[in-house]
Amino acid sequence: MSKVMGIPLIVTEQHPRQLGKTVADIDISKALLVIAKTRFSMLVPEVDRLLHQLCDGILESIVLFGIEVCSIIIVFSLYNIL
Repeated sequence: MSKVMGIPLIVTEQHPRQLGKTVADIDISKALLVIAKTRFSMLVPEVDRLLHQLCDGILESIVLFGIEVCSIIIVFSLYNIL
């Protein structure tokens, strides 16, 4: 979807060693960053830095996708963007 829309793709994976990496059916080969995370928020320091680099520090919009764990998306959007 990000390729079609021209949106840079940044991927976070929750405990990929224990839970497994993103399934092959979801193409993340064009991702600017694929990072393992161990906390509830998707906004780990590496993602935060990349977002600010991509938008010169002025983030106007973001598209969030999540599978199974919608609460992570809610936490990210409420506490880190709003």
